Amino acid sequence: MKMTSPVHHDNWRKVDKLNRPVPILVVDDEPCFVEEVSEFCSAQGYEVIATTNPEEALDAVARRPDIGILISDIYMPGLNGFNVTERLQERAEFEPAPEMIIVSGMPTTDNLILAVRLNAVDFLIKPVVPAGLKRAIESALHRRKSKLFEQWLRERLVVELESRDARRPEHPSAGRTSAATAETGGHAHAQGLLGTIDEIVGLCVSLKVLLWSGDNRQARQILGQADELMRRLDQDFGRV
Repeated sequence: MKMTSPVHHDNWRKVDKLNRPVPILVVDDEPCFVEEVSEFCSAQGYEVIATTNPEEALDAVARRPDIGILISDIYMPGLNGFNVTERLQERAEFEPAPEMIIVSGMPTTDNLILAVRLNAVDFLIKPVVPAGLKRAIESALHRRKSKLFEQWLRERLVVELESRDARRPEHPSAGRTSAATAETGGHAHAQGLLGTIDEIVGLCVSLKVLLWSGDNRQARQILGQADELMRRLDQDFGRV
């Protein structure tokens, strides 16, 4: 009977996360705004966890690490929205930190800069337009799935290498040098794949900045580069 390694099973099970509904956490010290945004998100089919307390927001993510999107005000009693995001990013281990959507009635330059530094998906100005919120959530969802896919891809690569090593027959003493060379070459190829993944992630970050700035021509060029890297990754993966 063919046995499947637990690591391999767990690794493939993570692919399901890409298709699971992503819970949304809404935090704002204005109850009316929390209720309004929560009702909108629920109507779009999302599970919503809502609070007016930033500390409770941190506790919610600790209990539910599958929360994938954070919609947060900036100025609140105690912790502000940026503090909440920083703590969530610091605590993130097995799951990526929730993607952040900032909502504020005070779009100062300093706040915009800090939002970019914290890699916020979007910065929405109150009163929030439903169409704008919907686009921001869709962008956050796409980024969340991209991170989960990258995580899965890296783990799959490790599992495939371990599986290949386990299937390799023992070599006699005379063949140890060639075996060691083959293993070294395999790991070097794996590192090359990881490097390609890092390049794709870097291009995605650049693409976000360009789209925010409205430079669509340059954004199309970046998309072309990312598409070429994805084709290369697909070809190289077959040789692992």
